[in-house]
Amino acid sequence: TTEGVTSKIIEKDGFYFYVNGEEIELLAYNGNSSTITTPASYEGNQYKIANHAFRGCGATNIVISEGATSIGDYAFYWKQALQSVTLPNTITSIGMNAFYQCIRLTEITIPSSVTSIGSEAFGVCNSLSSVKILGETPPTLEGENTFLTDGYLKYYVPYKYLNNYINNESWSQYYYDKIMSDTSSFTTADGIAYVVDKLTEEVWVVSKGEDNK
Repeated sequence: TTEGVTSKIIEKDGFYFYVNGEEIELLAYNGNSSTITTPASYEGNQYKIANHAFRGCGATNIVISEGATSIGDYAFYWKQALQSVTLPNTITSIGMNAFYQCIRLTEITIPSSVTSIGSEAFGVCNSLSSVKILGETPPTLEGENTFLTDGYLKYYVPYKYLNNYINNESWSQYYYDKIMSDTSSFTTADGIAYVVDKLTEEVWVVSKGEDNK
């Protein structure tokens, strides 16, 4: 108890929450589901995912709900069965070694809400081949080897933000030759050329043709 506030650990459907006043953390999970969806909230409140929160988890699929605001250090460390992770647009930070050595994880989408990613957050994710980052401003990389695999890893960013990443010192230092946009193009009969951003499904006019200038 601190200044009249009592801390407590509450279990709800296999999830253990640490509650200390307004501080709420998803502390641990005690279950054996192959697909886990974290709670939408704790009594209507958002929460942080604590360090090492899923250390005993053998799930293959994780869906993190919009109740979560951050992912702690080592939260999904060494989860070698984990194949897919869905992150919501409420997560602002991903901690150090959060998904370290999740060797079956093949792709990840970083929502636009994420502002920082910890050192080796996706280190030794050797099956990882595609990282999609949706933010206009590149997330701060808190250390080297944030993404580290045995293969060739591609980083897809929205077409309209591509230069933000290429010109960002941290991102260009480590990933300059791997940052790209996933686009297709087409030209209409009247000579207008378009680019389609497959990541955001936005369409851009890149040339109006001689008859449309």
